[in-house]
Amino acid sequence: MDFASIKRLLVFLGSRKVTLLSLVIILLLLTAYVGLPLTVREHLPFNSKNKPSHPDDVRSRRGRFDDQPTTKLDPKFDDQHDQTASDTDTYSSSSDAWLQSEETGNAAVADDEHDEFMTQQAEIQRQRKRTLRETCNRYNITSRIKHDHYFVDDKYDLVYCYIPKVASTNWKLVFQKLAGVVGEHDNVSQFKINRDLKKELVKLTDTHQMESSLTFMFARNPFSRILSVYRNKLEPNTTFERAHGWQEDLGRRIIKTYRDKDERHEKYDLTFSEFVHYISDRSNKGRPGWQNIHWNEYYKWCSPCDVKYDVIGKLETLHDDAKYIFKLAKIRDIEFEDPSGSSPTFSYHNDTLNRYFEDVPMGSIYDLYNRYQFDFELFGYDLPKSAEAKLNAG
Repeated sequence: MDFASIKRLLVFLGSRKVTLLSLVIILLLLTAYVGLPLTVREHLPFNSKNKPSHPDDVRSRRGRFDDQPTTKLDPKFDDQHDQTASDTDTYSSSSDAWLQSEETGNAAVADDEHDEFMTQQAEIQRQRKRTLRETCNRYNITSRIKHDHYFVDDKYDLVYCYIPKVASTNWKLVFQKLAGVVGEHDNVSQFKINRDLKKELVKLTDTHQMESSLTFMFARNPFSRILSVYRNKLEPNTTFERAHGWQEDLGRRIIKTYRDKDERHEKYDLTFSEFVHYISDRSNKGRPGWQNIHWNEYYKWCSPCDVKYDVIGKLETLHDDAKYIFKLAKIRDIEFEDPSGSSPTFSYHNDTLNRYFEDVPMGSIYDLYNRYQFDFELFGYDLPKSAEAKLNAG
C-alpha cells in the first residue's frame, strides 16, 4: 500500500462517523505496515503476490535469476572474449545468487533424501559450481547468450546448452525422444539425429524460460575434445565416413600453411601436432578453421558465468550425470543411450591423451592451453601428464 492509497483511505474515513480512538488505531496500524521491510510485506498472507507453490515442483524452489548488466571485461582478456552478437542477449546472475545455489544445492534433491546417489551427486554439483563461480569472479568473465545453442523441452521444463563433441548427440536423441520425434526403440543413425531430426527440436527464444526450467550443460577436458576432433575428422586412418570433406578442406589447408612445397605429399598425412599448431596459433585468427563449433571455447558457447546452471555435467561422468538429471526432471519413460552408428574415439582416456600429446612441441602446448585456459579452470580440469611435464620442463 503506497501513500496515495493511505490518503484516499483517510478521505474515505473522514466522510464517515469514526471515533477518534478508532482513527488513531487505524493510523498506527498503517504506519506499522509501511515501516515494514519490503521483503516482509511481500510474504504477509494477505499479499496477492505471495502465491503458494507446490512443494514437489522443482521450479518453485530454484530461486530466480537476477537480471543485471554484464560486468565490463578486464582489458587484458579482451582478445579472449571476441563474441558474435547475432541472436544474443545478456543474462547475468549475481555472485550472491551463485553463493546461494552453491550452499543449498538443488532443492529438488529433498525428494530423494534417502537416496545416497542423489546426495553424492548434489555434493559434486556444489563443488563444480563453487569452482565455476570462483573462476568467473577471478577473471571477470562474461559473454552473451546465444539462443540457438539451447534446446528446450516444455513437458519436463528442461533447457540444455549443447556443445559439439561433448555428448551432444546423446542429448539431442534424448530431446527428440521427449518430443515424440523418435520412439524409444527406434534405431536412429547419428547422422539423422544431428541433421534431419535436429530441425524438429525447440530452440530457446527467451532467456526468461530458464527461470522455471532445469538448466544444464556438459563439458570435458578441453585437450581431449581437441584430440577427439582430430581422431574423428582429420586423422588419416579415421573410420568416420564423412571425414574426407574435412581432410580435403581444412586438413590440406593446415598442411599447406606449415609445410614447404617439397614436404607436401600426395597422400593425406596431417599430424596431430600440425592441427594443434593451427588452432592455437593466434596469427591464424580470422582464417578458415580457427573458429569452429567443434572446438570453440565452452565459456563463449554456453556462457557459464552468465547462466546459473542447475547441473554442470562432464563427459567423464556422463552416465552418472545423466541419471542425476533424469531423476531431477522425473523422466521415467525413456533411457539415456548411445546413438546408433556413433564413432567414439575414447580420447578422454589418459593413456590416449598422453600418447598423442607427447609429440606436440612445448610451444604449441603452451599456446593451446592459453587459448583454453578459462575452460580448464572453470570446469576444474588438469592438463594431460605428458603436456604438463613439457610445460614444467620449459
